[in-house]
Amino acid sequence: MHSFYSRSVSTLPIHGKKVEITAIVRRFRCRNPKCVKAVFTAQIEGLTERYSRRSVSARGFLREFLVPVPATVGARQATASGIPISASTALRIVYGAEPRIDYGSIKRICIDDFACRKGQTYRTLIADADTGLPVEIIGSRDESDVAKALKKYKKVSVVSRDRAGAYSKAISKARPRARQVADRFHLVKNCGDHVKEALRNNQLAIREEVERHAQTPPASKASSLFHPPTPEDIGLFNKARELRSKGRSLESIARELGSSRRRITGICNSDAPHGRKVTTPKMILPYLDTIEKGIAAGKGYKRILADILESGGSISLEALTRGMNKLYPLYRPGRGDPPGAEKKNLVMAKEQAKDPANFLSSGRLHIYLMNPDYGIDKKTGKCTLEHILAEKVVNASNMLLQLRECHTSFRNILSGDSPEALDEWIKKYSRTACKDMASFAKSVIKDIRPIKNAIRYSISNGLIEGLNNKIKALKRSMYGRASDKLLWIKMYRTGIMKLQQI
Repeated sequence: MHSFYSRSVSTLPIHGKKVEITAIVRRFRCRNPKCVKAVFTAQIEGLTERYSRRSVSARGFLREFLVPVPATVGARQATASGIPISASTALRIVYGAEPRIDYGSIKRICIDDFACRKGQTYRTLIADADTGLPVEIIGSRDESDVAKALKKYKKVSVVSRDRAGAYSKAISKARPRARQVADRFHLVKNCGDHVKEALRNNQLAIREEVERHAQTPPASKASSLFHPPTPEDIGLFNKARELRSKGRSLESIARELGSSRRRITGICNSDAPHGRKVTTPKMILPYLDTIEKGIAAGKGYKRILADILESGGSISLEALTRGMNKLYPLYRPGRGDPPGAEKKNLVMAKEQAKDPANFLSSGRLHIYLMNPDYGIDKKTGKCTLEHILAEKVVNASNMLLQLRECHTSFRNILSGDSPEALDEWIKKYSRTACKDMASFAKSVIKDIRPIKNAIRYSISNGLIEGLNNKIKALKRSMYGRASDKLLWIKMYRTGIMKLQQI
């Protein structure tokens, strides 16, 4: 024994008050002249560590506490709880929590990129597919950097990735025996993007097919003037009618119930409660015959509305105006028969009305093309008017039917268990007349093995896509000032905490 000395360490607070432990510890001297440690100090088991001014329990608490939050926020909260530290100390504690990863034992990984600064700098994240934890952040997404990092994963047998060519080449270069699995979500999305491009490139041909075959929806599908009343609407109706029966003015009722005078007036003039008005342009579809007769006679919107109401229809003036402005944009209502140039515009407006696709933008049509069940109530099976119109448009065009079949069959193959079915799909659509779908089929040929592996194996990039969202949130909380190492430590430790809670 060499000597004694007094040592103080701070530990966990009691009721928010700072606590320090002072201990008399021993120093030892080694008599061996070859020993590097000439003098060393004894440690109190479970309490002290070398060069530490905090106890083991306090340091462990701070490490778990500081990992998920920014250094400045963590330092402020730790100080308020009874362990005063600075932001720099908080960073050092988090850096000290760097985990030790055995890269040689990992067997399955997922790899994807994320934006450090969107459109400028990108990083690559690698995650363990078996544990769900991020194991490494690579400073770029270049083929050479990724290949260099993958060389230490000696036992990796399966790698899930998106369709990026750089990752494909890097995996083939660093781990040639590993099976590459293309992510199914990205494959379906790529197919959908090609379908969308085909819609854009063949718009005129599709419209011609629709004009020849499509018909307007039947009048029985007409919507009512109002949405069904909610419990709030019914309660407001009963209170307003009760106050009105007591002789209260409309202004006082509106002021007491916190509503507008216009709404209270409508409630007092109606016989039953109703919801808000329906004013969608598609409401005019069941009344196109009446509207065209009114247009031919040069009638205005109000006179056309009167004809619709006389024939038993139900539509508001606002909905009629919106629908006619969308379906007959060239028509300008006037008195009598439209002369000269206006008659020519009327003919063009009628031609436009023959195409129901005017009510569906390319984006909306793309949704119904990819999802045939979109717009159908799962409980009642009731179809929306837009769904009925979209189905008429799709069924009226051979090209749209072919695009839907192409996308649906490809998605079914990916969710099935027969990789051989992919060969038949490629053979069928690589020779199709639609250049966009043929181009996608040829791109599938270039990546055929990873895509077939996606059918065979259940692994996907869904895990790492979720980690990417979390890492972006952490990155924003650090204001972009932290290193990739700190970002990875925070991600890894946060994942460990969640696994421990589970």
